[in-house]
Amino acid sequence: MKALLACAFFLLGSVLCAAAALFPQTSEDVYEKSGTTLDAGGAASGYVMVKRSADVQQRVRISSGGQAFTYSLRQDGEFEVFPLQLGSGEYEIRVYEQVRGDQYAQVYAKSIRARMEDENLAFLYPNQYVWYTPDSSVVALAQELCSADMSDKEKLTALYTYVVKHISYDYIKAATVQSGYMPDLEVILERGNGICFDVASLLAAMLRVQGVPAQIAIGNVHGMYHAWNRVYLDGEWRLVDATLKIMNYGKEVKASDYRMERYY
Repeated sequence: MKALLACAFFLLGSVLCAAAALFPQTSEDVYEKSGTTLDAGGAASGYVMVKRSADVQQRVRISSGGQAFTYSLRQDGEFEVFPLQLGSGEYEIRVYEQVRGDQYAQVYAKSIRARMEDENLAFLYPNQYVWYTPDSSVVALAQELCSADMSDKEKLTALYTYVVKHISYDYIKAATVQSGYMPDLEVILERGNGICFDVASLLAAMLRVQGVPAQIAIGNVHGMYHAWNRVYLDGEWRLVDATLKIMNYGKEVKASDYRMERYY
């Protein structure tokens, strides 16, 4: 399956900047059963899409090699995109439907094999945790801030600088956010504030639009539940935490202080 390329062009001064962002695309590699649809055409690019209509809450569980990631699944029957962040290999895709409270019953299961030429592709596409479309403001903004002749490091510097200058930390939201919350990048850009999850999702989105692999990492730092970024530069993943800069966090923080639990 070929990726859908969305190209945008902006004239910045005398420099014409062009970049192509990758977006998920439906395919004919589809498996349907019990009201659930799995589109596995993007597996080689590091993602799958799942949809199912229901009147109750649903979960998707994606596992490979003894590791598993669980996601909520929208109830309106529209596709959602989920990453295959564990690289090439066998994946088990399971869908569960709420029975009562925190009890769920399995309604779908399918095994697929992902063969990826580039295992960083999963971190160049939008997914449930880093969601944007070709028409999203974050796509246009990332194109405006970066030029075609920039290195990946220069792109990171430009995008990071924008985020720490234009996004403030929302302490009220941090104190009241509910379980299951997902960032809305349009709202974050419009309001100019957010929590660590929002900041990490925004920076990851802009980097992905510019072709720089970027992850959201979730875990703990100094005893705080936290979200930050990991960015692929010069052949290795590097930790980037824009939120602590925005907060003017006073304590010294080393890479070894971060305890990553999962990543998207």
